[in-house]
Amino acid sequence: MHISKTSLCLLLKKYRETGNVVDRPRARAPKKLTDAHYVFIDNALESDDELTTRKLHHLLVEKFPDLNVSHSTIKRARRELGWVSSRPKYCQMIRENNKEKRLDWCRKMLRDKERFDNVIWTDESSVMLDPYSRRCYRKIGEPRKLKPRAKHPAKVHVWGGISPRRATPVVLFTGIMTSTKYVRILEAGLIPFINEVFPDSHRFQQDNDPKHCSKYTRKKLVEYSINWWPTPAESPDCNPIENVWASMKAFLRNEYKPHNLESLKDGIRAFWKTLTPEKCQRYINHMHTVIPKVIEKEGAASGY
Repeated sequence: MHISKTSLCLLLKKYRETGNVVDRPRARAPKKLTDAHYVFIDNALESDDELTTRKLHHLLVEKFPDLNVSHSTIKRARRELGWVSSRPKYCQMIRENNKEKRLDWCRKMLRDKERFDNVIWTDESSVMLDPYSRRCYRKIGEPRKLKPRAKHPAKVHVWGGISPRRATPVVLFTGIMTSTKYVRILEAGLIPFINEVFPDSHRFQQDNDPKHCSKYTRKKLVEYSINWWPTPAESPDCNPIENVWASMKAFLRNEYKPHNLESLKDGIRAFWKTLTPEKCQRYINHMHTVIPKVIEKEGAASGY
């Protein structure tokens, strides 16, 4: 280690005067914000978690007229209190009466020690052509990379289901869904699946979309001996196939990268082939995490 003579002399002088060479603590400027200010900031963010720094500064000065602080000081105080900025997580809107129904249903599932052994979880999803990942890398100093996106990208609708035994066939369709079209989808994808995979007993899960619950659809469900197992309204978090759709869209965007409508359809079919019985069971097992969370939230959105 190299040290100059001047530095060495200063160290010796400090040692003779103080008995050690450790730097003395430096005096810091007094804090501009008191405990009362911190409490106000914390309470303001509890009341409105979307407050900007500028708005928070305005409220603080309005409450304490003699206070003179910068936006940087408020940002630092907010950080010290544990508040960080993040994008909100999606959750469905749930009406109060449906919260009670969700809570009752989840309590029953827990009380009955439900295993969902014969449940066929189904739903539809719309998939748009999006051939690029949402993040990419560029060299420092280079402009952001341009990746084309169609103004009106191709779109296809998907119907499918999962069960502990295996996934249903996947049905692709376009156009507006009607009760008649929905029944045709069940005829093509669900009924042959039930006959082959669940000849003993089954429970068919679908959400409460009006096309699913219409008089015509309900009549056909009875006619085809489909055992509809109603679940609470406004409960996508209580249907494990929602996680399948998320995985499928990530697969298409990050791995398959389709560039036209036909390759989009091929990509959906390619993903569907990866849904082994073991993988389906893992999706379904997630219900054992969701149900206690819904109960904890008193029927509100679980966040899953």
